[in-house]
Amino acid sequence: MTVVVKIGGAKAVDPTGAVADIAALVDEGEAVTVVHGGSTAVDDLLDRLGIDPTYVETPGGVVGRFTDEETMEAFTMAMAGKVNTELVAAFREAGVDALGLSGVDGGLLTGPGSRPSA
Repeated sequence: MTVVVKIGGAKAVDPTGAVADIAALVDEGEAVTVVHGGSTAVDDLLDRLGIDPTYVETPGGVVGRFTDEETMEAFTMAMAGKVNTELVAAFREAGVDALGLSGVDGGLLTGPGSRPSA
């Protein structure tokens, strides 16, 4: 069985403790898959690029970022380029033989509107 751990990406989340806990699980022989957020990194990059994010709210009061093409480009840069890379480096520093992938790598995640692989 594989343990799946989500590490959030909000400002209040410090992944240090999660990295240590996951490294301990791996040392015990557990198979672990980590998924991560990165909302703060995306917000910071949008700010640096001078892009004002648009937020939407559902009738139930859930607020989320509207992701247009420009925001999606920043999202991809922040998540795969910064957050994923930093987490892989932290895991490797903790002795975990980590590998970082995005959903498009190897066609891991597909859905409506996905481009077919060649």
